Amino acid sequence: MGATDAEVAAALQEFNRHGHFKLPALSSKQRARLLAGDVVKIIDEAPDGSGSSRAVGIMVTDLPRDAMWVSCQDLHFVMNSTVHELRIDLTPPDKATWYGLIDLPRPFTDRHWVVDVWNNHALASATQGRAWEHPWSLKPGGVAQARTKVEAGKVPHTTLSMWENAIETPTNLGAWVALELPDGGSVFAYNAATRVAGNIPENLMLQYVKSTLDATLRGIEARARATIPSHYIAGHTVVIGGDGQPVKPWPR
Repeated sequence: MGATDAEVAAALQEFNRHGHFKLPALSSKQRARLLAGDVVKIIDEAPDGSGSSRAVGIMVTDLPRDAMWVSCQDLHFVMNSTVHELRIDLTPPDKATWYGLIDLPRPFTDRHWVVDVWNNHALASATQGRAWEHPWSLKPGGVAQARTKVEAGKVPHTTLSMWENAIETPTNLGAWVALELPDGGSVFAYNAATRVAGNIPENLMLQYVKSTLDATLRGIEARARATIPSHYIAGHTVVIGGDGQPVKPWPR
């Protein structure tokens, strides 16, 4: 027996009462699509009041929340090969600062950013551990602190010339969301708002992000199903859950 419409609706409503970046309210037709196995994709307004737009992807899976969470949080797996990233600061257990640069094809200029990321412990507490969220938000002017890391060769495939020529994004925020369902499955979501400025129209970037949501979420689900139970086992570097506690390794 799979999840019901009422259970999915309740999980999303509970998240939106306590989440840092709320998800769009879904219609009954959109929830029906989720239960039929579709990824529901939505463009709405960014929740920071910047006037930017946001791309949101939501899915329902029969896989447990923890497997989906580890699949998107395990640092062994690269999400996007064109994005070069380095964690430049960590406050245990799960607050960090990340530098990222997206290596764009000519004639477009590369973009880079520094974001603060964290796990929403208050959400986990308010929902008795059912809902986890991993948000990030832009640290304005933060790219300056990454220069020494780039000079030292710490950022993969990124040179000082690339850093000097890149444009800092004026908007960069979003979150991974994973919600437990009573049947053992989960609701999994990704939302991101990025205003890139310069010579790339915002709508073009937004449509690109929206077009990749299916592949991104399906890829995380496939890895959670086929790889995580044999990969995230005793001895693996700990992945911290949305409640600030280590996720228990497999087998279970």
